[in-house]
Amino acid sequence: MYHGTCINWEILAAVIKRLCTDGDLKRGLQYYNSPNRTNTPDQKGFRNTAAHTIPEDRPSQVATITSIRNSIQIGSPSSLPLLFPMTNMFKATNPRDKVFAILAISRDGHRLPFKPNYDEDEERVFLKIAAFVLSSEEWFFTFASTGIGYESYPYPTPSKSTVKLPSWVFDPTTNIRTGQATARFASIFSRDITGKVTFTNDDRIIQLQVFPFNSI
Repeated sequence: MYHGTCINWEILAAVIKRLCTDGDLKRGLQYYNSPNRTNTPDQKGFRNTAAHTIPEDRPSQVATITSIRNSIQIGSPSSLPLLFPMTNMFKATNPRDKVFAILAISRDGHRLPFKPNYDEDEERVFLKIAAFVLSSEEWFFTFASTGIGYESYPYPTPSKSTVKLPSWVFDPTTNIRTGQATARFASIFSRDITGKVTFTNDDRIIQLQVFPFNSI
């Protein structure tokens, strides 16, 4: 919905995909949006600016939304541990909404042991949601987008939060590109899904059960 105009999502997604992949359409769109239309789309220098008509991350955002919609429509919505890294590239005025906004579209959001509370400190919200995720069968997904994990991505966006979170807590204010996250998750599905996280008396400290597989 935009300024009173409603567009079917499938049509919008198809158009955006076409605009991002069709060079002629890119140049045409750039030309019609140009303040000086006396220049032709083929003039020198025009091609260099045409690619900036649509942000580079838009196709992946559209693909993410489409994937989430499809999973819900077939009755198999994704879990919170998977949705967090999938939706982390999207923006929210209130960082808490990076958590609260996806509860209703996840298959396990209704099991959250606390209700959304915008009066609660961001740190407490993120700590509690991280503890919930680490208690689930897909606990391992959260480590792909926490602490040192996101530093391995090509261009991570620095955290905008003033809250100092433990390294194992998902930081919703740090944007991670879904493309790299998806590739990274490809090898996770075969992992042991039994819980290996133990919580301590300090809610900022957890213990992990590990085993050595090689010696150096």
